[in-house]
Amino acid sequence: MSTRTTCFKKDGHIDPVLFDLLLTSRVYQRYAEKHLLPEQIDEVDIAKFVSQP
Repeated sequence: MSTRTTCFKKDGHIDPVLFDLLLTSRVYQRYAEKHLLPEQIDEVDIAKFVSQP
């Protein structure tokens, strides 16, 4: 996941709480496993992108 992706959150294009939920629930991972080849799936360190309390 690129820093460009986090710009959607920082610039208000997506609700920050929703963005964090999508990451912490790993919805993106389930989607990738269903629709991509294993070699197309990158590991994601969600701690880099999720808001800290």
